Amino acid sequence: MATQAPISKVSPALFALVVLCFFMPFISISCQNPMSGGDIELVKMNGIEVAMGKEIKMPRADSMGLPSSKTSTKTQSVPSNPIAGIVFGIACAGIAVGFIAVPQQYIVQAGLGSLGALMLVVLKLTVDSNLASELKKASGGSTMNMPIVATYGMGYWLAFLSFLGAVGLNSYFIYQEKNK
Repeated sequence: MATQAPISKVSPALFALVVLCFFMPFISISCQNPMSGGDIELVKMNGIEVAMGKEIKMPRADSMGLPSSKTSTKTQSVPSNPIAGIVFGIACAGIAVGFIAVPQQYIVQAGLGSLGALMLVVLKLTVDSNLASELKKASGGSTMNMPIVATYGMGYWLAFLSFLGAVGLNSYFIYQEKNK
């Protein structure tokens, strides 16, 4: 029994790890360049930038494959994504619940972990379906209708695994309490 108290603080640590993941590379948006066969990275954002939005420099169609100059780029705004803010809030709530006395604390933390993982999946689906089309629309077709691809970085995947870890750990604690 004495070892369960320190172990029960692992769950808030997992939620704290999710918060730290928001400062790591979260999403990278790039388009494929048919002239060079490679990808042109448009923007790399951490989780905070995904939640708050970011200004990026978009290459113009006539500058693809050429060295960038001031005349070959234009500034574009990547809109904020409230789902990322919700995920950040869920992680903060998971930390708080871990350190205050809440009835059925493990159930609440498992629920927050599940909700966080689900919201990260929703975030991925939202970015995949909307961000690329918004960037194409906003650029006025200047990317010559090249495919725009979102790549998810270490921050995203580590946050997802941390939420799943919180679900598993708290489910184990729930199981232990029922079998006392």
